[in-house]
Amino acid sequence: MVALAHKRSAAESSAHPDVQGAFGDSFLQVAFGVLPAMTVMGAGLGLVFVPLSSVALTGVRPSDAGVASALLNTTQQIGGAVGVALLNALYTASVARSEEAGTDGLSAHLAGYRLTFAVSTALFAAALVVVVVSTRARRASS
Repeated sequence: MVALAHKRSAAESSAHPDVQGAFGDSFLQVAFGVLPAMTVMGAGLGLVFVPLSSVALTGVRPSDAGVASALLNTTQQIGGAVGVALLNALYTASVARSEEAGTDGLSAHLAGYRLTFAVSTALFAAALVVVVVSTRARRASS
């Protein structure tokens, strides 16, 4: 993305001289447009995976623990690969659509990131609802 900033004309770069730094205003757009979402997502993933593993393996007989753990890890790997592929396709389509509409390169990429992070957030929210509902149903039945 920083390489895209260097393709901007001098007139575009000088539009905001008060925010010019080592990378110009594109650095600030990326820092404030993408970094917060990536930070929240990274922290959320770190806080979710270990408890998720514990919850998923709760109630499994010790003799089945290896199979259950392998199934959990396989599901996480396949889900991660499919999820990344789908989000990448969404991002690529968004960038292409934005560029076809005449949006400059950096803004098109930021729009793609925003859309992808919004969809990721919606998917995580849906997963949270499923976990809460299934956990409550499991507690009520026991």
